[in-house]
Amino acid sequence: MAFQFNPMTIGITDLRDIVDTAAAYGIKPNPKVAHGIQLYETLHPRVTTVPAVTLLDLTEDEAIEHAFAIARSKATFMPGQPAVGVAVSTLQDQAVRETWEILAADTDRIIQELRPTFDAAAGQVHAAVEAGIRPHSTAQDVLDLEDATAAALWNDLNTHVRALERIKNLRVKMSTKLGLPPQAFYNGDVITDYTACFADPDTGIKAGAIFAYANNAIGRKTFTEPRQEWLALAAATKGKMQLN
Repeated sequence: MAFQFNPMTIGITDLRDIVDTAAAYGIKPNPKVAHGIQLYETLHPRVTTVPAVTLLDLTEDEAIEHAFAIARSKATFMPGQPAVGVAVSTLQDQAVRETWEILAADTDRIIQELRPTFDAAAGQVHAAVEAGIRPHSTAQDVLDLEDATAAALWNDLNTHVRALERIKNLRVKMSTKLGLPPQAFYNGDVITDYTACFADPDTGIKAGAIFAYANNAIGRKTFTEPRQEWLALAAATKGKMQLN
């Protein structure tokens, strides 16, 4: 089943989160995506009072705009709402759909621009594995290695894992909200394995070996911390973690 836009599960907040997270890595959104989000906000009802005017001082166009501003500020989008409320709500829905279409078509560029940050953090996790750090290693285990390099890698490990987690969460949302593969459906629910998003396909790593999600809830398997997941993936891929 092809991924389709669903206004019940995909909203402006989801699109804004994806854009904001990507922006944190210096990835600028398509101008139309930014414009779509801004249009939605512009159309949103305001709780503030519309300034009073002397009506006879307005042109016909200004009077119509003022009337629209008043109606827009009072629209509640509830049954029985005024016609302008229906119009605003319809336009907002259209803004979300059109913004979603453009953002969904831009996923390859976003992934490409994220790769340098991902590769830098993943490289440090790979180095930690090569230094003898394992998914279930403790600080004492690292000390027992009596290796200054391993100790330094351990001390910095959580910083790199946090970077990878932010990218992972964005990548997963790009599947669940924008339809970027892998994407699977079962009885209307999303049941997806995301391991393939972070491993070179040539490694032959088994699906679900590290990252498995069901209905967007993380299935940690035998791991209780993100650090353990990334170390396990680094070990399984033998230096070939890759953002896909």
